[in-house]
Amino acid sequence: PLALKELASALDQPQRTGSAPLPPALAAPDAVARTFRRRLAELGPGARMTAVVAAADRSGRVDTLLAAARGLGCELRDLDEAVGAGVLVVTGDTYAFRHPLIRSTAYQDATVTDRVNAHRSLADALDDGRPGEGPPDLAATWHRALAATGPDAGLAADLERAADVTWARGGSPAEAYQLAAGLHPEGADRARLLVRAAQTALVGGATDYALDLSSRAAELTEDPLLHGALAMVDGTAANFRGRTAEAAHLLAAGAERLITAAQASRHIIPKADEHTAPASAFPPLALLTVAAGYAWSSGDARTLRRTAELARRAEPDAAATRALTGLAALADESSPALGIPPLTELVERERATRSSTLIARLFALRLARILGHDAAVTELAQAEAARCRARGTVTALPDVLAALAQAQSAAGLHHDAAATAAEALDFARETGQAHVLDDLHSVSLRIAAITGDEERARSIVAERPGLTEDPALALLDLTLGRYDAAVTRLEAALNTPGSYRTSLTFAIPDLVEAAVRGGHADASAKPLARFTAWAEAAPTAWSRAVALRSRALVAPDSDAEPLFTAAITEHLSSTRPFEQARTELRYGEWLRRHRRRVDARPVLHAAEARFARLGAASWAARAQSELRATGGEAGASPTPVEPSTAALVLDALTPQELQVVRLAAGGASNQEIATQLFLSRRTVEYHLYKAYPKLGIGSRRELMRLGVR
Repeated sequence: PLALKELASALDQPQRTGSAPLPPALAAPDAVARTFRRRLAELGPGARMTAVVAAADRSGRVDTLLAAARGLGCELRDLDEAVGAGVLVVTGDTYAFRHPLIRSTAYQDATVTDRVNAHRSLADALDDGRPGEGPPDLAATWHRALAATGPDAGLAADLERAADVTWARGGSPAEAYQLAAGLHPEGADRARLLVRAAQTALVGGATDYALDLSSRAAELTEDPLLHGALAMVDGTAANFRGRTAEAAHLLAAGAERLITAAQASRHIIPKADEHTAPASAFPPLALLTVAAGYAWSSGDARTLRRTAELARRAEPDAAATRALTGLAALADESSPALGIPPLTELVERERATRSSTLIARLFALRLARILGHDAAVTELAQAEAARCRARGTVTALPDVLAALAQAQSAAGLHHDAAATAAEALDFARETGQAHVLDDLHSVSLRIAAITGDEERARSIVAERPGLTEDPALALLDLTLGRYDAAVTRLEAALNTPGSYRTSLTFAIPDLVEAAVRGGHADASAKPLARFTAWAEAAPTAWSRAVALRSRALVAPDSDAEPLFTAAITEHLSSTRPFEQARTELRYGEWLRRHRRRVDARPVLHAAEARFARLGAASWAARAQSELRATGGEAGASPTPVEPSTAALVLDALTPQELQVVRLAAGGASNQEIATQLFLSRRTVEYHLYKAYPKLGIGSRRELMRLGVR
């Protein structure tokens, strides 16, 4: 709209009134630029130079602009002239161009001398009053670099140091590293700086920019260390775009190149501190752990085995190497007793002492998810999410929040899981991370399966066709009583490449129950043996409980009850209420069929209450039917499992409102909430304004009393 108004203002009076023909049609940018160029040309020399300085400046601060302009002989009245001509707009202590094209026109039409002088004067203004010691200021050094007329190794080093400080503070100075590379006279240093630029661009969510920088760096060097770092960039970018198998191959190949070079030269790869500067080199094991995660997700057992073999060549005694060997063993579907312990070891080590690198922490989080270790997933994901928010590492947040949402869903916190997944989806879309979209939608799909919401499930699959084989659809079949369909779906999935993945392993109890209810118990024998072996090796009470329940379903009557009661006992220390309610339902059914109606009632009451709390209406109806068959009354439990008042009212909030409310209830200020959720303070205030009436409160003090957690 502004461009149209500016074009109209370029017409003379007869043309605007229609009494004279319009000028020949021009491309809109050219026409607008010509209009702005004429306006700039009408300014006096001082005002025109002030506009050039403003175009070179990125701070938007009036004091910086005036200081730099005065250094070039301009005065305050020159700024007034630029404002009066509609070139600049001043609001308080900040300024802006009336239209972005005025900025680009002012800068592009300036002479080289004027541009250089503008940048030098801005650098002087920004450096004025700063202490001489300490790292150089990034903004001032940036302007000195733009004023350079040729290669300058010293200036490139200053710019690199300033960019390192910005990185350590959570910034993403990709452009600064790229500019430093252009200043450096040495090809090796140019390549190294372009690698850093690519890494920071990727972390900042600029995937296309990162790949362009990576390609430029690759042309400048044969250094295997730098190529290893570039493999990390290229592999991560491929994963972001949903090409997970390709990403695994790129990273494994990069690691192999590093290992071969290191063994040939006996060179030790440095281990950089990710907090002081982007790593110019990665240990092969870092690339291999990321590659293994991608290979696991894409169902590529061959690459998993390759990562384990390469890790044994690189660091045979490392805990991560043992974990990679364990993943390979699980992919080969050999004994979980061999594969699970090294995964558990690494996860517990991470819980005890946090690793210094993001890659190591994310690997431990992935292993916790593979193990189904909900407590570890929640702990590690919450800690990493807080770290990502503090550092502004938005590219890691979608995967971290996906893990947290999955754990929340498993714990029956469906509203929390939806809120977490919604936030993660926003970050994933903003940073172009296609790979995590199915993962996040699968959380919603499983909740729809538990609640029996077939319409919602269908809409999710229609939006994300990659979920057509998701095990949650078999659970939906089971929920709605389509037992044969559930069996068919899961049997097919368990006979495809990648069937080792735990999303399928954890669906085996659904297969067992569907097979038993459909009268095909024998079909579940082999899968049940696989799940039982997993549960016996896993560090999770819920998996042991569910394995015991599944065995009870196919056991002779004489053996079933001890298995059911053992499962009930394991559930007491487990974290999955839906699974606990299913065990209680099946045990209650068994007791009722064996004419032990009095014993069945409290178990069925507990199942009904848990199902109701989870919104699992179909499952609750089964429990109610069984209760009536025992002569009991549905919903009449003397000690029902009721939701808290806070939990009930929170269901009225949108996912974004829930996130804001939880942080506010935890004592965070509006500004702190805005920083953590990457929102404006005004948006936070708006969400609280909308949430308070839904919660029946009017202040933060009342929110604290509500007991929101």
